[in-house]
Amino acid sequence: DHNVNVGDAETLAVLVELFTEKMNQWSKVIHALSCIDVLRSFAVTAISSSGSICRPLFVSVDSSPILKNGNAGPILRLKHLWHPYATLENGDSVVPNDILLGQDAVEHHPCGLLLTGPNMGGKSTLLRATCLAILLSQ
Repeated sequence: DHNVNVGDAETLAVLVELFTEKMNQWSKVIHALSCIDVLRSFAVTAISSSGSICRPLFVSVDSSPILKNGNAGPILRLKHLWHPYATLENGDSVVPNDILLGQDAVEHHPCGLLLTGPNMGGKSTLLRATCLAILLSQ
């Protein structure tokens, strides 16, 4: 209610002062809880997924004999890619896709794609899954 008397205002002022005195400790608690929340969400997604989930592999130019050649450029290689929420909507099985963009010393692939196809053909799902994989890998 909006009928705050002087005693309530003083009590609130004392509580705010006590809270701000411990701001650094509260900040650490909030950060820890947010990390736990993210890790729990990752675990729930991994457990409830109908496909395999893996971490991305970043290969530096120095560690790869294929990329050491001066002609190599940036490469995006995604195998068996699927959107984690594609199966939750209709319960169908996942259709994995492979994406290979860029140039290495052995092969040359386009640096971009033009997605075409019929309505409900999976163009948006492929685009979202690719973007999601790239964002999560960073």
